[in-house]
Amino acid sequence: MKVPFASHLGTKAMALVLAAFLWGFAYTQNLQKTHTRYRVRFSAPEGLRVDPPDREIRVKVSGPRRIVEKLRSDTVRNLEKKITEDEVNTHEGEDSFSVAVSVTQEDLNGEQGLTFPDLPMPITVTLSRVATRELPIKLVVRGNPAPGYEYVPEYSGVRPTRVSVTGPRSLLAVKDVCIYTREFDLSGLMSSTFFQPRVAVDPRIEDTPVQVDLPYVAVSVIVRPVHKERTFQNLPVKILLDDQQYPYKVDTKPSTVTVTVRGPAADIARLAAEDILVFVRVKSTFLPIATAYLEKPGVVVPPPLEATVNKDNIEVEVSER
Repeated sequence: MKVPFASHLGTKAMALVLAAFLWGFAYTQNLQKTHTRYRVRFSAPEGLRVDPPDREIRVKVSGPRRIVEKLRSDTVRNLEKKITEDEVNTHEGEDSFSVAVSVTQEDLNGEQGLTFPDLPMPITVTLSRVATRELPIKLVVRGNPAPGYEYVPEYSGVRPTRVSVTGPRSLLAVKDVCIYTREFDLSGLMSSTFFQPRVAVDPRIEDTPVQVDLPYVAVSVIVRPVHKERTFQNLPVKILLDDQQYPYKVDTKPSTVTVTVRGPAADIARLAAEDILVFVRVKSTFLPIATAYLEKPGVVVPPPLEATVNKDNIEVEVSER
């Protein structure tokens, strides 16, 4: 005899609820395993620092499915781990040393029912004695000024010139230790800058992080036109008379000289021999005598160029016409 499906609905519903409950209980209580990550941040006793200050670890965890599945995400959990005085007391007098710090299940404060088979996990960290010292700041540059210009490092620098630095005592004890700026870009510069731009201070010494009390410094960068030299030979020596009615004949020995011109490369390139005047001045008091007068030659070139003559004195001979 067939039993109608709708008969005993209450009993069937109760059985369904009981089955769902038993399945859920079995699901949540079923033990699962996974891995999770922690960023362990270490703190040291006063006067010491940890390098690096944190470390990421990956640990295995097992426990009820309902709890373990919450740990399956890629989130890195944070863990604070304090290094005690007892762990460092055996290293008294050492500037730098290593200690092993254990991460335990108690450190992770997991929910009840979780176990961490990898724990305790020893982590070796390096500690350094800390000191503070004022260090000079050196400017670091990159790139090149515009064509025809050059960077003048001896006249460039930063303000202030020193900064207070806190870091490993052994590192700061080095005689010529200094702190550097981040790179200042010289690319395309055609004029100097006088303590207007700012550049960040690089908080590292030999790639070791340190603390500086000044994040930025003002920069003075000096650029100038590139200077070159050019030599002109066989330039005639002109005679300049104080008196245009001067009645005597004048000759010079030598009659030509060599001139060296210095200045910005662009101006040097444009300079021609006709632009250079070499002269001696003949005074109206010069009279014909047996010996020559010695006169210092003068030279004129377009500014901002400068020039020198290869002769300190020119012989000026005065005779009757």
